[in-house]
Amino acid sequence: MSEVIRGVCAGFLAIALLACAKAAAIAAPEGALIHYRFDQADGRRVPNAAGAQYAGRIQGNARVTRLPDAGGTPVLSLDGKSGCIEIEGSEGLHLGEDGFAIVATFRFKDLGDVEGAPETHDMILMKPGEYLFGRNRRSLYFNIHDGNDWVGGLTGGDCQPNTWIHAAVLVERIYEPPQGRVGYFIRLYQNGEQVASREVLQCTSATTDNLVDISKGFGGPWFLNGEIAHLTVYNRALSSTELNALLRAEKLAKVRFKPVAASDPRYPAFLARAREAVMAQPDARRRPLARLLAAVEQANIHIETQAALLPYLETVRRLASSGQDPIRQFAAAHREFTFLGSERLSLALFTPRQGRTVLCSLYDLRAGREVLGEQRALWTLHYETATGGPLHEIDSTADSLAVKLTVDPSGKAARLEWTHPGSAEHPIQFTVRSELSLQGPRLALNFSLDNRSPRIAVRQARFPIIRLRRLEDGTDRLLVPRMSGVVHENPVRTYFKYEGPYPSGAAHMQFFAYYDDRSGVYVACEDGKARSKDLRAFADDNDCDLSYLWHVGCQGAGGNDFTANGVAAIEVFEGDWFDAAQIYKRFARTAGWWPASRTREDIPAWYREMTVWFLGNANTQAAIDSLLAMREELGLPIGLHWYNWNKEAFDDDYPHFTPREGFAETVARLQAKGVYVKPYINARLWETRDRGDEDFEYTSVALPATVKDRQGKPATETYAKRTFSPMCPATKVWQERMHAGCTQLARDGVAGIYLDQIAAARPRICFDPSHPHAPGSGEAWIEQGYWPMLEVIRRDLRQKYPNVIFNSEDAAEPYMHVLDGYLPWRFLDIGHVPAYQAIYAGRIQMTSRSYSDTAYDALFPKAAEQMLYGEQIGWFPVSLVNSNPAFKLFVKKLAHTRRTFLPFFNEGDMLKPPPFASEMPTITADWGFYGPRIITTPAVLHSAWRLGDSVAVIFANTSCDPITAQVAPDAAAWGLGAKPVRVTQFTEGRDPEVAEWRTGQPLRLTVPGYSMAAWLFAAGNANDARYQAQANAARELFRALKRFEDEAGLTPEQKRALHAAQNPWIAPDVPARSATEWIPATEAPKLIGARKAPDGSFVGWITASSAICFGPIDFGADTGGKPVIECELAVPDNVTNARIRFMEAVEGRGVPIAQARLQKTGGYDQYATVRLPLVPGVAGRKNIVIQFEGRGGGLCNIRRWRLVREP
Repeated sequence: MSEVIRGVCAGFLAIALLACAKAAAIAAPEGALIHYRFDQADGRRVPNAAGAQYAGRIQGNARVTRLPDAGGTPVLSLDGKSGCIEIEGSEGLHLGEDGFAIVATFRFKDLGDVEGAPETHDMILMKPGEYLFGRNRRSLYFNIHDGNDWVGGLTGGDCQPNTWIHAAVLVERIYEPPQGRVGYFIRLYQNGEQVASREVLQCTSATTDNLVDISKGFGGPWFLNGEIAHLTVYNRALSSTELNALLRAEKLAKVRFKPVAASDPRYPAFLARAREAVMAQPDARRRPLARLLAAVEQANIHIETQAALLPYLETVRRLASSGQDPIRQFAAAHREFTFLGSERLSLALFTPRQGRTVLCSLYDLRAGREVLGEQRALWTLHYETATGGPLHEIDSTADSLAVKLTVDPSGKAARLEWTHPGSAEHPIQFTVRSELSLQGPRLALNFSLDNRSPRIAVRQARFPIIRLRRLEDGTDRLLVPRMSGVVHENPVRTYFKYEGPYPSGAAHMQFFAYYDDRSGVYVACEDGKARSKDLRAFADDNDCDLSYLWHVGCQGAGGNDFTANGVAAIEVFEGDWFDAAQIYKRFARTAGWWPASRTREDIPAWYREMTVWFLGNANTQAAIDSLLAMREELGLPIGLHWYNWNKEAFDDDYPHFTPREGFAETVARLQAKGVYVKPYINARLWETRDRGDEDFEYTSVALPATVKDRQGKPATETYAKRTFSPMCPATKVWQERMHAGCTQLARDGVAGIYLDQIAAARPRICFDPSHPHAPGSGEAWIEQGYWPMLEVIRRDLRQKYPNVIFNSEDAAEPYMHVLDGYLPWRFLDIGHVPAYQAIYAGRIQMTSRSYSDTAYDALFPKAAEQMLYGEQIGWFPVSLVNSNPAFKLFVKKLAHTRRTFLPFFNEGDMLKPPPFASEMPTITADWGFYGPRIITTPAVLHSAWRLGDSVAVIFANTSCDPITAQVAPDAAAWGLGAKPVRVTQFTEGRDPEVAEWRTGQPLRLTVPGYSMAAWLFAAGNANDARYQAQANAARELFRALKRFEDEAGLTPEQKRALHAAQNPWIAPDVPARSATEWIPATEAPKLIGARKAPDGSFVGWITASSAICFGPIDFGADTGGKPVIECELAVPDNVTNARIRFMEAVEGRGVPIAQARLQKTGGYDQYATVRLPLVPGVAGRKNIVIQFEGRGGGLCNIRRWRLVREP
C-alpha cells in the first residue's frame, strides 16, 4: 500500500476513555489534545487537562458520581434522556485528510433489543453531520457523513448491559486518486480484540460548524444511558503498541492485552552475535542452529524480561562453532526447551516456569523461516455458571493452569495436558488435553475436555488458535473459504478480518491458506462430521490470526465433556491456493459427505448432463413460449428455476406453498419439450404470521420445533420486513413438514426441487432441551438434523420418482452426499478463485451464478468461468440472453462445449491451470450483485482437467477481439512424464492440429473473439480408443461451434460494435454541451440497461447495471466556491440503500465526480431536485456517465441535470 497516505495531523482525532482506580493520579496522556478528568469537574464545567481550549459544558441530567465498587473512581453518569456534554470551541475538530481514531471505555445500562426504542441506541461521541460513535442494538457503531448521507457504517462486537467495555475505532485515510480509491479504512475494537473492519471508498467526510458532543448524538433515543469514565482526544495516530499500553492501564473493562517483556540493553548485541555465528556455518549445520535461534527469538513473548534470553543466545553462538549436535546439546543445557522434528518441520515447546508450557516455534526447515507469529493461547473455553448471564472465558495462558508435557520417544509427537483446579476468578474445574504430531510438512493437533464442574456448562471451545507470522517474500495472500474461495492480498498490512459460520455460504469449507511468492501455510479443522463451528481470521500487529470456535452441547446443568472431531492441521506447502486446496481434497476424500460413487450414478443422468439454467417462471403463455423457443435455439435441454409458481408471495407465509392453477399441466408440457422444471421452496424457515397477518400454524405447530436461544426464546430472522423462525432440523415436526412438501411437488411431476437456504445460511445453535439433541451442541444441525432428514426424503421419493433431483442454495460442502446439486449464485467475490471446484467439481452439480446488475463485459467471463470450472451455465432470465446477440451465441457455444467435455468435468479432476508465457490482456468490469463488484480477469480464461490418461485444456476468449498467446503446460503437475506426448489442438474454424509436445516447450494458440479453443494431451497411448473418442468428439464440437457462428451471422466488426454500444466508458462521438444548461436525460446519445419513456419526458427502467452516457460535457473553468450538480429524480417508496453517481469516463474506466443517495420522492411521477457536490477541481470537458447502485429494477426515473457553481 505504498501509495496510500495514512497518518494523523491536527484533523486526526482519537478519543480514549480510560478508567483508573485513582483518577487524581492520571495526567493528560502525552500529545493529548483534549483530556477530561471527571474528578476535576467544576459544577457544570469539565476542564481540559491537556490545554486551555476545549473545556466541556455539562448539559441536562448529567452528573459526576463515584463508583463504590472501584475505589471511588469518578465517572460521568448519563440518564439516557437529556444528559450530555458539549465540547467548547470544537467547531473546527474535523476529520482531516489524514483520518482519525476513537478509543473508549464505557458502560451501558440497557439491553438494546428493540429497534427505535431508547434502550437500543446510545451515543458516545458525535459531531453532527460529520462522524459518530455509539451503540446500535447490541453492537458498537461508527459512521461517517459525506454531506449527503451516512456512508461509513461499521458495526461489531457484543455490548452486554452493565458491563464495562473498552472500545477503539481507528480510521485511516485512503487517498489514491489515480486508482479511483479515495476514502477511509476503518477498524473497530472491543476489549482489545478487532471485531469489525471495512474500506469505505468514494467518500470524503463533510465539514460542519457543529460542536462535538458526548452522549447526545441525534437526541431522543440516542442519549446515552450509562456511564463514561474518562475522555481524551489526541492529535496523532495511536500505534498498536500505544493501544496495547492503554489496554494494560485499563482498570474497569476486562480487556485482552499483550504482555511485553521488559527490554534489556544487552539483548540486541547478543542476538546479532548469535545470528552472525549461525549464518557463518555451512548449510547442513546452519539448519539445526537456525531451529534453535528461531525458538529462542520466539520465546521473547513468554518471558518477563529479555535478560532471561541472554544465556540461550550465548549457547546458540557457542554451539555454532563447537562441532557438537546443536539440538541435543542445547536441550541438555536448557531444559526449558523441548524440540520435536520431522524432515520438514521443527517444533519447539517452551516452559518459562514450572507448570506452564507453551507452543513456541514452528520452523520450516526447507523455506528457512519461522511459521508462527506471537503465538500465545492455543485454545479458549467459554463457560456458563449456574447463575447464567454472559459467558466467562479462560484460555491456555491462564496463570491458574498447571501444564504437564509428555514427549513421545520418537521425538515427533507430544501430549500437553492443562489442569485447572478452580479459582476465585474461574471456579470451573477441568482438564484439557491436546496431542501434537509431526509428519513431514504437517503438524496435527487434537483437543479434548474433561469438565469436572457439575454446575458449570462449557458452551464453546475455540481451538486451534494459530498466529502465523507475516510472510514477506513478495506479496502475501490469504485464502478464506467463503463461497468458491476468496484470496485477499496483503491481509496483515490491510488489517483484514473474516468471520464465517460453518457450514454456510460464508464458510463452504474448513481451511485457510496463507502464502506468499515462495511458500505457504495450510490451516484447517479436518472435521469429517461437519460439526457447527465459526471460522475467524484477522490481522493483528504483524501476524495473521486464524481460529475455530466449536459449539459444545450440554445435557443438564453442567459437567459436560467435549472432544473436537478430527484434527486441526498446520501444513507448509509450495504453491498457492490451488496447492492448498489439494491438501484439503486429500482430507475431504475421507469425510462423511464425500460421495461414494465417483460417477455419481445416484444422480439422474438428465441432471448430470444439463448445460444451461434459466431463472424466471412459466406463469404466462408468453413465458412458456420464450422458454420453448430458447430450448430450440440452443439445441440442448435447458432448466427452469421457477420462482412464484405458488399463490403465496415470495418470502411470505413459509412453509406453505400452494400451486397456481394448471401448474402440474405446465410442468408436464415443458418437460415433454426438454425444459426441466425446478420450483422454489424454503427448507429452513417458518413465518411467525404464516397466513397473511394471521398466526395460522406458527404457535400451534411450529413453535415447539423452532431453534431456541440460551434464554429459551425462539430465534428469529427478518426477510422483506417479515419475521421468520429458523426451524431445528433435528425435530420430527420439521422433518415431516419438509418430507410432505417435497412429496407434493414430486407428485406434480417436477424434475427437481430447490430447497432454499440449507447449504447457504448459518446453522443456528439450538438450546431447546425438549429436542432430540444436546442443548447447544454442534452436532444437531448436520449429524442429527439435515443429514437424516435429506437421506430419508431423497430415498423415499426416489423409489417412486427416480428422476427427481434436490438442489440447495450456495454450496456448503457437508450436504453433498444427500443432495444432487448446489446453486452457487454468489461465486463472484472480488478475488474469487475456483478452490471449491478444484476439490468438488463433478462430485456435485453446480448450477448458477447471479447475473443481476452485471455489466455487459462481465457477462462473458462470468459464463465462461462456469463452463471452465465444471459448472452448469446460467441462471439468467431468457430476456437477458435474447437482448444480447453476441452473448446469446457465446452461451450456445459454452453449452455445447460443456456437453462435449462432460466426462472430464463429471468424472475427472481439475488440474492446476498452466500459466501464460506471454502477456495476456485483461477485462475489468462490474460483476454486479449488491453494489459494484469491479473484477479483473484475463481476457482468455482457461482450465485443465485430467481423465484417465487424457488431459484437456479448454480456453474461452471473453473479449470481442482475437487473442494470440503462449501457454506453458506443466508436465510434472499433470502427470504427463518426461517423454514427448501427443497433443491435438482445436480452434473454431480450423482443422485440428496434431503435434508432439515436449516438456518445457510453450504452446502457442490464437482464439477468435468470443470463441473457444482446446488442447487434448495423451498421457498414455495416443491410439487408445478412449483418447480417440475424445478427440473425435472435440473435432465435431469445434465444427459445430463454427457452424453456430455462421448461422448467427455476427461478423467480428458487428461484435465490436455491440461491445462498444454496451461499454459506458467508450464515449459517444457527439458535440460537447455546456454543463450549466439543463441537459435532458432523454438526449443522452447512449443508454445501457435503461429506456426512454414513450413520451420522451424521462429515462427509466433503471437498475444497478444501467448507465446513461452523455459524451463530452463542458464544465467551464474552476472558479472556486461550491460547485454542485442539480438533478431531477423520481424515486418510489420501495427503493432503499440506492445511490446515483456522476462519473467521468477516463481511459476505459470511470472516475466518480459526484454522488448522492436516492431519497424517496413519493413515486415515479413525483420529482425532486437532488444536489450532488462535485469533487474539487472538476473543470473543462468531461465525458459524463451517470450510474446507479441498488438492488432490483426501477430504481428511479431521471428527467434532467445541470451544473450550478455557487459562491
